[in-house]
Amino acid sequence: MIENFPFKKILVVDDSEVDFFLVHQNLKMVKPVPHILHAMDVDSGLNVLRSFRQSEMPDLVLLDLYFNRHFRQGRDFLHEFHRMPKTITCGTKIKVLSAYTNPEIIAGLEKDFGKMHVIEKPIAAYHLIT
Repeated sequence: MIENFPFKKILVVDDSEVDFFLVHQNLKMVKPVPHILHAMDVDSGLNVLRSFRQSEMPDLVLLDLYFNRHFRQGRDFLHEFHRMPKTITCGTKIKVLSAYTNPEIIAGLEKDFGKMHVIEKPIAAYHLIT
């Protein structure tokens, strides 16, 4: 059990229902349990974010890097997110989820987007607070 979990609202952008289920189960073990939203693809995730005012934005986005059945990938989400007004996105942290976390992938992300927190799948709740 993780007490005083720092994130109250989380958006999971992942096309794998199994991975979403695992994330959801892990997050049910933290206190207080966060409000969890799910988007199955990049465009749906971006639309969720665009529908919120700053005060409604999630504290954390867990973003899958590779989507199996979709043209747009996690990098596309990151590009769009970084184009959104900073006054809206400033309180939202992004952590990238991937089964493929080799150093070249991480270096490429950091070159394009700055310091990135990349978590290898499958995740455990304690990975989210580091």
